Amino acid sequence: MTRAGLTNSIFAWLHRVNFRSPVPDFDAVPTFIDLAEQDINLDLRARCMVKRGTQIVDGPYVPLPCDYLEAIDIRLSTGRELLYQPRARMGDLLQTQTQGGWPVDVDPGAAMLPWSSPPGGPRYYSVAGDLMELWPYAAPPDPPPDNWTPYSVEMVYFAKQTLGPGDDDATDVLGAFPGVYLWGGLVQSAPFLRDDPRIATWQGLYQSLVFRANATMERGNSQGSRLVARFRSVG
Repeated sequence: MTRAGLTNSIFAWLHRVNFRSPVPDFDAVPTFIDLAEQDINLDLRARCMVKRGTQIVDGPYVPLPCDYLEAIDIRLSTGRELLYQPRARMGDLLQTQTQGGWPVDVDPGAAMLPWSSPPGGPRYYSVAGDLMELWPYAAPPDPPPDNWTPYSVEMVYFAKQTLGPGDDDATDVLGAFPGVYLWGGLVQSAPFLRDDPRIATWQGLYQSLVFRANATMERGNSQGSRLVARFRSVG
């Protein structure tokens, strides 16, 4: 489905061909879609939203992808998984480092030598706005050793959905779960239409589809392996 198909479907379910408004040239349906997409990005975590990206580590902060919503797995190019830490904990770790000490689970030699063999580098990450903070980080000497090669961070994450303004524009979620956009857009028509008795039905359909899509993602992650309790970080 594309934006044009979604718009036509919303009009069809509302039994309208347009909206009359005292505001000149006001088209309510794009607003319904924008508000629905806002809810989708907050509520939905489906497989079609998963993306992978890499970023060279050249400092303690690296930029997050512009469509980043939430991390699934963050690893160094060496394969080491980075563990999420709240910002307060990252501050405690940095303070410990600057005072000349190291937490018991960090090898200071490895942390200070990201080009060493076996490679060291950061062990933890946190999110600060549109940046990812890494710890511990130590810059290579200037000039760097001959055997030094920069490492990178590999991010697997849920990507924000942004439906463009063109009639032929689409998103991954709109292609995989068009009902989420349709029911979500119809729900957002409630303030405009006031007391439409169908609102509760649309709300239920939206919530049900989001729940099933999220559950499918969770089941897919556990297939073929023993279930292990794990906390998922929210960036």
